[in-house]
Amino acid sequence: MSICRSGKVLAVDIGTSSMKGAVIDSGGHAFSLVRVPFLELSPPKGAGSALTWEGLWDPELWDAGFHELLHRLGPDCCGSIDAVAISGNGPSVVPLGRDGRPVAGSLLWHDRRERRLDGDPSFFLPKMAWYRHYPDLWRSIEGFIGCPEYLGYLLTGERFFYTPSEEFIPHLWSRKSADLYDIPLKMLPPPVRTGVPAGVVSASAASRFGLREGIPLAAGGSDFLMALLGSGVVRPGMACDRAGTSEGINFCASKRLSHPRVRPLPHAVPGLYNIAGILSSTGLVFEWFRRISGQDRRDYEEMLEEIHTAPFSSRPLFFPSIHRGAVWEFSGGVFAGLLPDHGPVEMGQAVVSAIGFGIRDCIESLSEAGCRVTEMRVCGGQGRNRIWNSMKADIVGVPLLIPELLDCELTGAAAAAFAMLEGRDDIVPISERLVRIADRFDPNSEEHGLWSRRYDSYRRSRDRLLDAFSLSEGAAKGATLPEREP
Repeated sequence: MSICRSGKVLAVDIGTSSMKGAVIDSGGHAFSLVRVPFLELSPPKGAGSALTWEGLWDPELWDAGFHELLHRLGPDCCGSIDAVAISGNGPSVVPLGRDGRPVAGSLLWHDRRERRLDGDPSFFLPKMAWYRHYPDLWRSIEGFIGCPEYLGYLLTGERFFYTPSEEFIPHLWSRKSADLYDIPLKMLPPPVRTGVPAGVVSASAASRFGLREGIPLAAGGSDFLMALLGSGVVRPGMACDRAGTSEGINFCASKRLSHPRVRPLPHAVPGLYNIAGILSSTGLVFEWFRRISGQDRRDYEEMLEEIHTAPFSSRPLFFPSIHRGAVWEFSGGVFAGLLPDHGPVEMGQAVVSAIGFGIRDCIESLSEAGCRVTEMRVCGGQGRNRIWNSMKADIVGVPLLIPELLDCELTGAAAAAFAMLEGRDDIVPISERLVRIADRFDPNSEEHGLWSRRYDSYRRSRDRLLDAFSLSEGAAKGATLPEREP
């Protein structure tokens, strides 16, 4: 039954470094957009060392971030909403005690201390199993909850895990997987389908956060799934470039496809699949370069303009890793061909080119898997940089479409909220209604040809370098240096 066919919703996304929120109407217009960096916050009273022990993330910061976000939105915005939906980073887990409060910090999605069993599809159980290293702590844990679900729990008092479909549930956990990890099922809250009611704002939460009691909470989901809905990539053949600290080229397919360098998962739309090429650290690479070159306070657009317009005839090459695996990552990077007259501009050209070539390589891997990318929608803050959008289109050779609201996780969460309010099972038309394309960047054929020659040369150099590092130390010393790009 329909609850409401119009109105506004509060969409929230919990990122790795900040929390974002917006009030969005049923036509996809964002009336307010607020970003709260976690570095600006102090945890609420009572939080601290016990939760951040062992370098874990303090989930009380999500509580504090939500308080601050609502404060910045203001009572007028918060008082006008008809529903709330939350997306967040994952797989991240929070261990809760008998009083419902965290007994330790959260092991976040990028923390590699998890205990994964080969062949098991669960993303969350390996995180939970890590806490078994500490028997006293393990005995105090009553259950686990995910990142966006933790904030939903604070609002409603209900425990759950979001899932877009039945097919995705094994990637949360199954009875068989829980047995393998020796995690009692009573520790695992039930799954709730994206776009259905997950509870209502309780009286205590209304008083605590300043929201209206009884506002329904729509089940949201992990940020990468909500970004698919929020970019409108909801039909087979569509693709998006979700760019931030990490990056993923996501292709919507009608069937599960496999390739050693792509990851197939169920899509946010039941019955479809998300075939993704993962670049785990493209944004991190650029931020690293800004820092080591003393340009961390410079404007992004200004830096890219300088890099883009400088001659490319003599520059070094940058290889972010000395191995080529399933995921493009920044680990053991190498500059090759450095000369005494090279400075930040030439090194910046090498870094930016490596990022662009990584994206192109990812698209080619998708094509080998049967996923031909003909255009990409862009998600994330990188989409605001017009120079980088133009360069990226020229490098990869396909048009880039830029949504009006680049924080696509928020639009995706809003789609979940309106699906609930309108009582609709099919979220696709809601996604298409909310996503508004504001700009388009088409590749320049001449520039694309030039970048293609550079890319081919870069790949040959990369392959020789990787071969050299795979040899014995003595052979590697005599290996041919990588050639320069034209």
